[in-house]
Amino acid sequence: TYVKAYLGDTVKRVDHLVFVSQFLADRFVARYPEVQNRTAVIHNSVDIDQWDPGLRDSPEAEEVRQTYGLIPGRTVLFVGRTVQAKGISFLLKAMEIVQQGMPDVKLLVVGSPFFGAVSSSPFLKKLKDQASRLGDTVVFTGFVERHRIPYYYAAADIAVVPSLWQEPFGKVVTEAIAAGVPIIASRRGGIPEIFEDGKEGLLIDLPPKPAYHMEKTAALLAGRIIDLLKTPEMRK
Repeated sequence: TYVKAYLGDTVKRVDHLVFVSQFLADRFVARYPEVQNRTAVIHNSVDIDQWDPGLRDSPEAEEVRQTYGLIPGRTVLFVGRTVQAKGISFLLKAMEIVQQGMPDVKLLVVGSPFFGAVSSSPFLKKLKDQASRLGDTVVFTGFVERHRIPYYYAAADIAVVPSLWQEPFGKVVTEAIAAGVPIIASRRGGIPEIFEDGKEGLLIDLPPKPAYHMEKTAALLAGRIIDLLKTPEMRK
């Protein structure tokens, strides 16, 4: 309550507000209509020299493939914090379906609960217990230094962002696209502003309460993954 009152008082003194997505701007204006004519949207940027499709043939990308036993055309990538809001449990459930028809597919989970500061959590332990049913299909890399992340994209064929919460923007999506990796992402928050469904990737419409529709949500996600893995032309 204090923060809301403080913010409401502060915005009266602000000349202009900049948001990283229209989604955020609209939510803010809905709460503080008086700022409607004092807002602008500037999407987050990405360094296209760092996130480069040409890295697919780099020795560093090949090292990632060798380290984790990745097969070209069969690698799914998740990059981000390993927390519940990111939807990883649904992705793992989807991989159970994918594995049935494509046993050589691997999911690379790159990240930790809170960047380099926290390496483990009760939720991450649950994820690893869930993944244990898939054998070596799922690999948790833990925290990876940011300058190394482009090589993980370069070693992947699909990047998945199955967020459950309303992402303020979704910078992982821009990184994947810049790296030349097709994206599968939930239609949440600012994500739909970043790419066009069917062009740079695929958007999925999750149920309002995915936890109550685990099987349906997982099947939806698995279907998109299988479609992209089995159709190289679609990935291109």
